[in-house]
Amino acid sequence: MSDIKILTEDGFIVSNPGILGGTPCIRDSRMNIYAIAARFNGGEAAEEILDGYPDLPVEAVLAAVRYAAEHPQVEHPDGKPWRKRVSQAAK
Repeated sequence: MSDIKILTEDGFIVSNPGILGGTPCIRDSRMNIYAIAARFNGGEAAEEILDGYPDLPVEAVLAAVRYAAEHPQVEHPDGKPWRKRVSQAAK
Protein backbone atom coordinates (compact mmCIF):
# COMPACT_ATOMS: atom_id res chain seq x y z
CA MET A 1 0.00 0.00 0.00
CA SER A 2 1.31 3.43 -0.96
CA ASP A 3 1.45 6.40 1.40
CA ILE A 4 1.34 8.85 -1.51
CA LYS A 5 -1.53 11.33 -1.31
CA ILE A 6 -2.63 13.13 -4.45
CA LEU A 7 -3.47 16.66 -3.34
CA THR A 8 -4.85 18.24 -6.52
CA GLU A 9 -7.40 17.15 -9.08
CA ASP A 10 -4.87 17.40 -11.89
CA GLY A 11 -2.55 15.04 -9.97
CA PHE A 12 0.50 17.30 -10.19
CA ILE A 13 0.83 17.91 -6.44
CA VAL A 14 1.44 14.96 -4.12
CA SER A 15 2.54 14.28 -0.57
CA ASN A 16 4.60 11.27 0.49
CA PRO A 17 5.95 10.90 4.05
CA GLY A 18 9.06 9.25 2.57
CA ILE A 19 9.90 12.27 0.42
CA LEU A 20 10.70 15.61 2.06
CA GLY A 21 8.87 14.45 5.18
CA GLY A 22 5.52 14.67 3.41
CA THR A 23 5.95 18.27 2.24
CA PRO A 24 3.85 18.73 -0.91
CA CYS A 25 5.90 18.42 -4.07
CA ILE A 26 5.42 17.98 -7.79
CA ARG A 27 4.66 14.37 -8.72
CA ASP A 28 7.67 12.33 -9.86
CA SER A 29 10.11 14.91 -8.49
CA ARG A 30 11.40 16.24 -5.19
CA MET A 31 10.45 19.79 -6.12
CA ASN A 32 9.04 21.38 -2.96
CA ILE A 33 5.99 23.41 -3.98
CA TYR A 34 6.73 26.18 -1.46
CA ALA A 35 10.22 26.66 -2.90
CA ILE A 36 8.75 26.69 -6.41
CA ALA A 37 6.14 29.27 -5.42
CA ALA A 38 8.81 31.48 -3.82
CA ARG A 39 10.90 31.38 -6.99
CA PHE A 40 7.89 32.06 -9.22
CA ASN A 41 6.59 34.87 -7.01
CA GLY A 42 10.13 36.28 -6.99
CA GLY A 43 9.94 36.78 -10.75
CA GLU A 44 11.45 33.57 -12.13
CA ALA A 45 9.62 32.16 -15.16
CA ALA A 46 8.06 28.71 -14.96
CA GLU A 47 10.35 27.55 -17.78
CA GLU A 48 13.42 28.60 -15.77
CA ILE A 49 12.17 26.74 -12.72
CA LEU A 50 11.74 23.61 -14.83
CA ASP A 51 15.32 23.67 -16.17
CA GLY A 52 16.63 20.19 -15.54
CA TYR A 53 13.12 18.70 -15.48
CA PRO A 54 12.30 18.42 -19.21
CA ASP A 55 9.52 15.89 -18.65
CA LEU A 56 7.48 18.17 -16.39
CA PRO A 57 4.98 20.56 -17.96
CA VAL A 58 4.66 24.25 -17.13
CA GLU A 59 1.21 23.41 -15.75
CA ALA A 60 2.92 21.54 -12.90
CA VAL A 61 4.65 24.75 -11.77
CA LEU A 62 1.40 26.70 -12.02
CA ALA A 63 -0.38 24.01 -10.01
CA ALA A 64 2.35 24.27 -7.35
CA VAL A 65 1.98 28.05 -7.15
CA ARG A 66 -1.82 27.76 -6.84
CA TYR A 67 -1.59 25.04 -4.18
CA ALA A 68 0.97 27.00 -2.15
CA ALA A 69 -1.26 30.09 -2.23
CA GLU A 70 -4.32 28.10 -1.13
CA HIS A 71 -2.42 26.09 1.52
CA PRO A 72 0.19 28.32 3.18
CA GLN A 73 3.11 26.52 4.76
CA VAL A 74 2.78 26.10 8.51
CA GLU A 75 5.95 27.28 10.21
CA HIS A 76 7.37 25.74 13.34
CA PRO A 77 6.77 27.80 16.48
CA ASP A 78 9.61 30.00 17.65
CA GLY A 79 11.76 28.58 20.38
CA LYS A 80 11.60 25.20 21.98
CA PRO A 81 8.87 25.22 24.61
CA TRP A 82 9.83 21.76 25.87
CA ARG A 83 13.18 23.14 27.01
CA LYS A 84 11.39 25.64 29.23
CA ARG A 85 9.42 22.83 30.86
CA VAL A 86 12.55 20.75 31.39
CA SER A 87 14.42 23.74 32.86
CA GLN A 88 11.57 24.54 35.22
CA ALA A 89 11.22 20.92 36.31
CA ALA A 90 14.95 20.77 37.15
CA LYS A 91 14.61 23.62 39.68
